[in-house]
Amino acid sequence: MDESTREEVKDKMIQKFRELKKDDTMPDVFLGIAEAAYRTFMLCFDMDRNETWPQNLLERIKSDKYTEQEQDVPDSYDITMMLKQKGNRLLPHMLRMRKHALKMNGDQIGAKLLEL
Repeated sequence: MDESTREEVKDKMIQKFRELKKDDTMPDVFLGIAEAAYRTFMLCFDMDRNETWPQNLLERIKSDKYTEQEQDVPDSYDITMMLKQKGNRLLPHMLRMRKHALKMNGDQIGAKLLEL
């Protein structure tokens, strides 16, 4: 996004937030932005599981007698702990993965921001 578009999007976001009343629900456009950001984050987080996933989960998945189970993914606690423990190393890695994700899927977050 170029600088003028970024400023325009920022101003629209601020305006929409200011228009919200205390009991208003979150507008769908903001939920869409949050979902796109989450999906992009998880895509980048999962691209190199050996680097980002907890070791005990990886060992269980790689065992010979492993049977796939729905819960065999990092939970929010696992993700938080990995970011706390390895954040300085993971962040640059995940930013590189984001560049790769942009080539594969386009800028999902930017597309949602432009819907404002």
